[in-house]
Amino acid sequence: MKALLLAIMMSFAGTMAWAQGSGRANPVLGDCQLSLLPENYIEVSADKAGKIKQMMVRVGSLIDEEQVFAQLDDVEARMQVRVAEQKLASAKARALDTIEEKYARAAADAAKATYDDLVAANSGGIDNVVPTTDLRAKKLEWVRAMLQIEKAQKDRDLAVHDYQVAKVEAEAAEVEVQRRVVTSPLSGQVVDLFRKQGEWVEPGEPILQLAKYDVLQCEGSVNLAKYDPREVQGCKVTIKAEVGLGRIEEATGRITYVEQQVLYDGDYTYKVLAEIPNREDRGRWALYPGLRATMTIHLGTATAGSASRIEGRGLSRPVAP
Repeated sequence: MKALLLAIMMSFAGTMAWAQGSGRANPVLGDCQLSLLPENYIEVSADKAGKIKQMMVRVGSLIDEEQVFAQLDDVEARMQVRVAEQKLASAKARALDTIEEKYARAAADAAKATYDDLVAANSGGIDNVVPTTDLRAKKLEWVRAMLQIEKAQKDRDLAVHDYQVAKVEAEAAEVEVQRRVVTSPLSGQVVDLFRKQGEWVEPGEPILQLAKYDVLQCEGSVNLAKYDPREVQGCKVTIKAEVGLGRIEEATGRITYVEQQVLYDGDYTYKVLAEIPNREDRGRWALYPGLRATMTIHLGTATAGSASRIEGRGLSRPVAP
């Protein structure tokens, strides 16, 4: 393992020395495409089927992570909660009830006292005052009363288990109510609505589309004959894009992905992706998905934490900011 890590570090150091000592110009990629990160452009759906009772957003609305934006009809689910609560209360009362056990103990004490009196009567010097069959019957009544105590204890144990089951059922009923509250998995802006208030929605059916613009993705192609993918991976980049009225917006980021496959169109090229932090400018984002941009890759700026993943070997490290 140490030898493998040493080999990786030596290879990475050699690549950096090659890039820094080559004296070549940094690659400038034209006609790059800005887009949203895949995880920042999502459709949000409901977990349960039902009619949308209340829609709290519209196209253009800004919402936070975990913010409620839709409420499905939950009348039936709330009724199930009430039923479960009543079952729970009943089960709790049975679990706490000790009347049967107390009665069984009192009955056992009485049966034992009766049996002891009859045994004492036969021990007074007069034989067979109480027939043997009667003694056996009274002893059986005493034993039955003792067993009733055990049965009362067992019934109470079962009642406690029933209470635990009823408690879980009540919690499950509450979950069913909560699943009819639709929340946003991330903060962003509503860019499309697929369902309106009053309409029916099925589980998994999209209700709206959400976009997050704080980090964009820039895609470009690098000439394989001029730049080795290893010296490009993880490098810092600078992009420039025209954002209207001749104004140029500049931003920096880092290469996060270098495609293994190459394409041929007169020259062999490979695709690279860079993540570009966006900024707010007077209530709007400075860069827009869909813009064309030029991207300059600053060779020799990769860090040890931005080594590329070696496919099939499971060697990967997070990209440094």
